[in-house]
Amino acid sequence: TTSSIKNTGYFMQKESSDRKEKPKIALPSGDAYAVLVVGGTSSEVFPTPKRPWRDLGQQASFLVNMGRVYQALAKCMSEDHIICIALLQETLSWLEECVKVGHPPCPEDKTEECRKYYRIGTKERLEWKRQQYKDMLSNVKEACKPILERNGGCAHYDGKQVTPETIINVMTGVAPEGASSPTTLEESGSKQAPPVVPQKGVKSVFLWTNTHGGHHAVSVGVEERKKEGEGQGEMKPKAIDPGELICDVCGKAHLPDTQLKREMSHDHSSLKTREWFMLMPYRTPNTALYDCISTAGHVMDYKAPNHLSSPLQRFYWQHIFSVMHKSQKMEPGRAIICLYQFCTAGGHLKWMENSAMETFHRTQCWPVFMMATAREQQYSLGFSFTNIFLDRLVNELKEDDNNDSSSSSSRKTSTTLKQLYTMSVEKYWKTHKVEATHNKRAASPSFKYGEIEFVCGKESGVLDISVERLFLNKKKPPPQQEDSEPKKTTATT
Repeated sequence: TTSSIKNTGYFMQKESSDRKEKPKIALPSGDAYAVLVVGGTSSEVFPTPKRPWRDLGQQASFLVNMGRVYQALAKCMSEDHIICIALLQETLSWLEECVKVGHPPCPEDKTEECRKYYRIGTKERLEWKRQQYKDMLSNVKEACKPILERNGGCAHYDGKQVTPETIINVMTGVAPEGASSPTTLEESGSKQAPPVVPQKGVKSVFLWTNTHGGHHAVSVGVEERKKEGEGQGEMKPKAIDPGELICDVCGKAHLPDTQLKREMSHDHSSLKTREWFMLMPYRTPNTALYDCISTAGHVMDYKAPNHLSSPLQRFYWQHIFSVMHKSQKMEPGRAIICLYQFCTAGGHLKWMENSAMETFHRTQCWPVFMMATAREQQYSLGFSFTNIFLDRLVNELKEDDNNDSSSSSSRKTSTTLKQLYTMSVEKYWKTHKVEATHNKRAASPSFKYGEIEFVCGKESGVLDISVERLFLNKKKPPPQQEDSEPKKTTATT
């Protein structure tokens, strides 16, 4: 039998399923964009009861990673098409203070406590810590030098603009409220309004995120939890009962009498029982963004103590779905490539393979390709996969560029997105041989580390798009024109 797939704008019309060739994506005419996001936790940017000062040390390594990603992408696309959302200026200022005193800046009456916390008991140790912060400062400045130079000493969205809502707005072409106000620009050091991905004229968007990932149970209410001997307990979210629902990690039901959580070291995992998120340092006041997420029992007060964890600082999988849904409505066929560099990132991919999503939203036809550097309940192995993927991308684009000048008979076929991913994963596991051996011996998937996975619109043809079409944005210089007049030659005997 033959069946036809109507031209929805996501790919060119395929008249018959019997045809051997794969559907060819019809990307919109336009440019490639990239959005680079560095997240963080509230306990990094705000003092906590146990540590009454800020500690942005983790941000330094994240920002170095962002700088490397930026520099790699700048070889493929115009720098004004790369948008950064990160605590760049804020972290640099913090590191400069650390260099001065040898430890994180803290209230004067907490100096001794701070030094004890970081085990600074001698003058030598103090100088060593000062040098450590100096090196961190130098590394961030060097890696992010192009960003700092182009944007007035900060990221495009810095400080309190680093929220889940900012990511949504930037990806859907909406200037965040207050982002272009003179006061905000003056505070951030930027000389112009921050950019967004345009709503039209975009062929592809590359979203890269480096932060902390997490998940919590779908909550159905609030319950009191107290330890033995306590009079009044603490009010906590009441988790949904998975019943006999099969867990996506172990393939078993987590019945109360199995003690499976303790034995297998993981919570029940499915879209019906868990919510996956990545953390941003600041909250958004827009609580309407969380109407589609179970937040019962969680801190939803924007003005609650800053050190308390809140969904308002979390970017959930539902948010990226809404971004992609809106993008396909605004400009059908726009390719979106995501690289999630954080723990439990695989949970953000699950919705793409959900049958309800495919039935009601035709997600299998969206030209979306999402990569995760850890499965839904695993730890990530850091920056290595991003580094390998982008190095390979740049090298492949160089080869494709060189092939343009070669004869058609010897020209190499352009590298596809699937080929780039496959080559990157192969090199990744060659780099992590110890972890690969550990994973083979692990008794449960939750005991493994850093397994790379991807999902895509399986009927969209996105896997077969060349990386040149997806990422290359720089215009090639026009060929040199030969002189109209023939060159004079000198006769020789």
